[in-house]
Amino acid sequence: MNKLLFMACVLSQFVYAELKFERSEIFSGEVVHSAQVWDYDGNGHGDIIFTANRQLNLAMGPEYKVKAVLDMPSDFKKQAIHSRLMDVDGDGDMDFVGTGLGIYWVECPDTPTDQWTFHQITLDFSACHCVLIADADEDGKLDIIVNNFRPEQTKAPKGPTKNLFHSSIVCYPIPAKPRDPKAWKAYPLADKDAPGGSHYMSMADIDGDGKKEMFVGAKGEPFENGNYFAIWKAGNNRLKPWEKVKVFNEQIGATHMYGADINGDGKNDLIASRGHGKGLVWFKAPEFKAIEIDQELDRPHTMDIADVDADGDIDLVACGNDSRRLEWYENDGKGNYTRHIISKDQTAYDVRIRDINGDGKLDFLLGGWKEKNVRIYFQK
Repeated sequence: MNKLLFMACVLSQFVYAELKFERSEIFSGEVVHSAQVWDYDGNGHGDIIFTANRQLNLAMGPEYKVKAVLDMPSDFKKQAIHSRLMDVDGDGDMDFVGTGLGIYWVECPDTPTDQWTFHQITLDFSACHCVLIADADEDGKLDIIVNNFRPEQTKAPKGPTKNLFHSSIVCYPIPAKPRDPKAWKAYPLADKDAPGGSHYMSMADIDGDGKKEMFVGAKGEPFENGNYFAIWKAGNNRLKPWEKVKVFNEQIGATHMYGADINGDGKNDLIASRGHGKGLVWFKAPEFKAIEIDQELDRPHTMDIADVDADGDIDLVACGNDSRRLEWYENDGKGNYTRHIISKDQTAYDVRIRDINGDGKLDFLLGGWKEKNVRIYFQK
């Protein structure tokens, strides 16, 4: 082997081996499913926002002292099962969009540590597992996309919510007057053809036509007709129901699916987790042949993708709740993944990969779920 090439390989292996993370717990004592990060005060440090114990909480970095900025309505569940950040009102700061009482958004004030304002979007359903912020209709404006995983025969729960749009994925474009609940209009994208306990949605162009398709995983038990990943494709009118064009069956406990170029061939592949089952898998374009990444990680309900080691390819972060392991998977650029264990004592429901402390390295933000906490793993 060429001596310089050999030394480069050794150095590369050494650098990856030295990738380290430091854990910081910023909240404990209550279940947290989902936490988000944004630099609200412009000091270069990400601030953490999440719901717990029927409160919206904000922890300003770098000190991360938690402050309740809103007592949620009395009908609100203790915490949002999922959330996203979005500038709903167009004033330049990030508002909080979440679940737990239908779908709602919470308006960020001019001073983020002041009281926030709750706004209802819809009470048409309660069983929303995912909030996706994306330009579904490709009009240049971001939309709110949500799912209702309750089947038709399921009775609506007690309280103000209903059970409309069962087994569906629904788009809510931002209206001109977002503070008015009557201004929000619902457009089913998957119209009653996403049964089986649909979980997390995403969008990407996977057929090269310049338009994004939509993906979702459905976990199955206790819901019928689940255990699959599926792809929907829009017609000319992207606000009319999309067509389900491909289903990957026998994916027990399917939850997450993302589109990205995994092997560097210029085509977007699909990468997924079975968050209520076992394992991580990617599907190679254009045939979308399944290639297992890890068949043993148990209940990887926490998954996100990004270039963790800054080498130009798509890596993966996952936490196996029954395995109690937080791991990142290093991509060699060709879709071959190497597992790196970050923690052997961690559960989580959701993860965000962001540069939280502004040092140019990607960190991991986890809603700790069973751990009843919020933790950041800072890359050193």
